[in-house]
Amino acid sequence: MDKMVSEKGLDDADVAANVIEVFKECLLTLPEEEITVETKLEDVVQDSFEVIEVVFALEEKFDVSIDNDEIQNVKTVADLVERFEALVESRKSAPSAAG
Repeated sequence: MDKMVSEKGLDDADVAANVIEVFKECLLTLPEEEITVETKLEDVVQDSFEVIEVVFALEEKFDVSIDNDEIQNVKTVADLVERFEALVESRKSAPSAAG
């Protein structure tokens, strides 16, 4: 997996592009053009383990953690994008541990 994405300067389009990129990396059996923000997870994942694999990869990429209850409500790639945008935004606005 690639290195973590820095949240500085990361806009919503960047989050969406990174989420789609992770889907493409994790779900290698799909043609790349089949994954867009409108894609329904039920159309591209074989089982819940693939969803978990994608979520773990996204958590690592963005250096955030998503609540398991939120994952259960995710139906589309756009749902994941929204949740990770919110997590990245909350990280940006949180006080830095470095001072």
